[in-house]
Amino acid sequence: MRIENLQYIVEVARAKSISAAAKNLWIGQTTLSAAIQAAEKELGISLFLRTSKGIVLTPKGKVALPIIERILADYQKLTELSNSAIAPYTSCNIGCYPAFCTRLGSYLTLFKESQFTETSLNLIPVISRKIIAAITAGKCEIAIGTVAQPELENIRHAADMQNLKFEILASDYFCAIVNRNSPHWGKESISIQSIREDSLVSTTYSPQFTGSFPVTNWKNFQQQSVLSDLESVKQAVASSNCVAITPYLSVVDDLYIKNGLIWPLHLTGFDSSLLVFMAYKPEAELSTFSAATMEHIRQLHKNLTLSQKST
Repeated sequence: MRIENLQYIVEVARAKSISAAAKNLWIGQTTLSAAIQAAEKELGISLFLRTSKGIVLTPKGKVALPIIERILADYQKLTELSNSAIAPYTSCNIGCYPAFCTRLGSYLTLFKESQFTETSLNLIPVISRKIIAAITAGKCEIAIGTVAQPELENIRHAADMQNLKFEILASDYFCAIVNRNSPHWGKESISIQSIREDSLVSTTYSPQFTGSFPVTNWKNFQQQSVLSDLESVKQAVASSNCVAITPYLSVVDDLYIKNGLIWPLHLTGFDSSLLVFMAYKPEAELSTFSAATMEHIRQLHKNLTLSQKST
């Protein structure tokens, strides 16, 4: 039986709901239901019943649950025991929310070339809601994302379920970027409603708004251009009458801003607050290069936060 299916059983028993458990695990309800059914078929017993109060354990399910929890605990011990035999990575694979990829890539490349010339750095864009899945699937061992406060515990729990480490790096917020010809130039903040009629330029990976500004409204702007990366977006804003939206830390100390080509404004009118987080495999599974890279990622966010406060 897949160890993930046992983890799914424990989460459904805890949440007492397929939909809630699927949300906590960051997988689809159909996928979760199929996994539970496969586990029940393999065990030859029914684990759950649907009632008016939600999903509850059957009598046999109540007997099976503590056994499953012991199996998961023993599996964790076995994993920790085998960590010492894991060969170090010959490369460091990092997932990152797309708006920050260019900044992080430039910063870490300089670090790598100065101290770890024999290793390989691979940086891949990953939207924040898929970061845990990307690490679990082996695409990266470290990943940086953004999350709104109401979603924080869900993604932290998803990391715990996969035996991943999780930490908050910095606080952030969404900002709107305009050029020097915009009537909004020089303002400190602006409401989302004030730019709804403007031409919007964005990356392939649009920001995931939450709270009072649902993600579906992101598509309600009158005109849109979708480009491949944030650098292309900034260049488009600097040279045309359009607006872009991005986390503020992605443009702190930005050369376009320093040269007076674009201007960031704190975007209001919805819950624009964000937390920047890092998820990663246990330290025992990371190479010396990967561990050192994480320290530089932490230092970068400390520096950016200080720069943010000084502006």
